[in-house]
Amino acid sequence: MSQTQVSTTTKTDVFSLINQSKSAFQMALGKPEIADHFMRTALTLVRQTPKLASCDGMTLLGALMMSAQLKLYPGMLGQSYIIPYWSGKRNCYEAQFQIGYQGLIDLFYRHSLAKELYAEPVHKNDQFKLKLGTDRYIDHEPAIEDRGDVIGYYAVAKLSTGAQNFCYMSVADAERWKKQYGKTDRSGAYGVWDTDFNAMALKTCIKRVLKLMPKSVEMIRIIEADEQIKRPINEIELNDVDILPNRAEIIADAPVEVQVVTHNDEPVQHNETCDDPVQHKQTELALDKSALTLTTEKAKAVEVIRSLQLNDEIAEHYFNQIAKSKSVNAIKDLLAQAKAEA
Repeated sequence: MSQTQVSTTTKTDVFSLINQSKSAFQMALGKPEIADHFMRTALTLVRQTPKLASCDGMTLLGALMMSAQLKLYPGMLGQSYIIPYWSGKRNCYEAQFQIGYQGLIDLFYRHSLAKELYAEPVHKNDQFKLKLGTDRYIDHEPAIEDRGDVIGYYAVAKLSTGAQNFCYMSVADAERWKKQYGKTDRSGAYGVWDTDFNAMALKTCIKRVLKLMPKSVEMIRIIEADEQIKRPINEIELNDVDILPNRAEIIADAPVEVQVVTHNDEPVQHNETCDDPVQHKQTELALDKSALTLTTEKAKAVEVIRSLQLNDEIAEHYFNQIAKSKSVNAIKDLLAQAKAEA
């Protein structure tokens, strides 16, 4: 199917395209009955959102495939969304995958160290205290009856090791985030930000706090893929699905890439064959320990950036770069740049 043919896809063509991709969805989801359920959900979504039928077929299929790979159902329980956006460059609608905050929570609990993750709105009449710095905490006591308007949002993530972090945003912070990072359609609307502002604000808090926590393979992929256009190039790529196993599903004789992070060296990678369950467990523990070390350094770096009192835009830039850092040395370099800029 050529790009021109895809761009002029009718609703019937979209339904056919989804049905013809059954084997690919089954590869991603593992069982035929689960794939059938997912496809029925996808077809219902297209019927309920007519603009999706006008989207470039490959972007719609790519967005659905991303949702399937992550085992999240679009449009159900706030796990994920498929949003039609107008592309001025390509002169057509494109389907964009977006994860919901319930989907982020689901993915977090797939990590072996996950203990607790939650997000809450703060209302005007609630008793709420927030303290940053070296002794950070949130104290929130909701009002029993009339809570008043929403004035802010926060997310808290905790690990079984005792490590924890949180993120708070006011309504004004969330509005600025929406305008800076949200995408508009042809009418200037911001999609889910306009239809479900509170859910998107809670999701943003969760994404920001998770950037400073150890991440599973699924979580890394979802943060990178969220709110992006994804399209399979052809049928060969479509059927070559990159399945994301849960940690407990890793095949014993599959190659395991081990990344060792130290305080003084860049990451060193080793390829090993793990055919011993004990060795496999030790490898997982080593990876988790390395991730925790790096996460601790990231948390310290974030506090340093906050103490420098940089303007919001510059501080946000450094927060994002710290979250993406893969070694302690990289974090140190970023702190040196930030201090020079302060």
